[in-house]
Amino acid sequence: MNFDRVLVTTDLTEVSRAACVYAAELAARLGIPATFLHVDELLPAGFEDIEEYDAYTAFADDARRNGVAALRAALAERGLPELDLVVVRGHAAEAAVEYAQHHGFPLIAAARRSRTTLEQRLLGSTTRKLLRDTTVPVLIIPSDGADLPSLAGGQEPGPVLAPTDLHDVSGVGIRVANELAGALGAHLLVVHVVDWPSVTDLMISAPNDLLTRVARRIKLRAVDALKAHLTAVGLGDREQRVINGPSPAEALSAMADHVAASLVILPATTKGAFKRFFLGSTSTRLVKLVGRPVLVMPETWLTGSDR
Repeated sequence: MNFDRVLVTTDLTEVSRAACVYAAELAARLGIPATFLHVDELLPAGFEDIEEYDAYTAFADDARRNGVAALRAALAERGLPELDLVVVRGHAAEAAVEYAQHHGFPLIAAARRSRTTLEQRLLGSTTRKLLRDTTVPVLIIPSDGADLPSLAGGQEPGPVLAPTDLHDVSGVGIRVANELAGALGAHLLVVHVVDWPSVTDLMISAPNDLLTRVARRIKLRAVDALKAHLTAVGLGDREQRVINGPSPAEALSAMADHVAASLVILPATTKGAFKRFFLGSTSTRLVKLVGRPVLVMPETWLTGSDR
């Protein structure tokens, strides 16, 4: 697993504070240090000569100090280690990836925040850029008022949810998920999502015994395949379920909420049921739908080419 420290990106706002606390609790559970990174995105280069520049930077400095103080207090209130904060200049995602690579961080954590403008949704968020550009796992933590699970010491965390598309790379991801679950003191729940053919929606309008029989056989076949998949990676005794829903993302999101998962660990494979969620413009759709922290592991990292 080799997670010996974590880089936690933060914009120091109130809405991201709970995500920072979750990341700090996870680091404490794993017994590793957490370094917090704030990227100072004040004004584009070349605007230093505008009349309001000095007042603007002074106001930003005050806001940053207040944010640091509030985050330090939130960590102290939970009995977490003292805030270790680094401030750099640049664009959020690019600076985070560059800092993590330069300093050899094996894990990045970031708050997932909703954006309000159409332009930001279409042209890519910090989350998407992180997932696209980094070569190490990224932990995406919901914010904006999300009710995050607690990883505080002395409490038993909810299960670690590990979806699999039954391909080899997913098998590697399950082994990583099993190690993380053990380190967190949580139990592992492995899930395979049956992605029904699109024609099923048309057939449901006129249900019949044939559809029922086919659905049952598909489900049973998937149960056997999942069992064989876990046996092959040496984890045949772990809890496992086959589920379905309107889409793999929605089914997984519902399952994570149903079992009160403390963490979802997702291999970003380019094969199988999750392919369309990790290619192109839809690369963060699954992450956005799941209302729980999601650890996304790049395929190159899982296969060892970037480790």
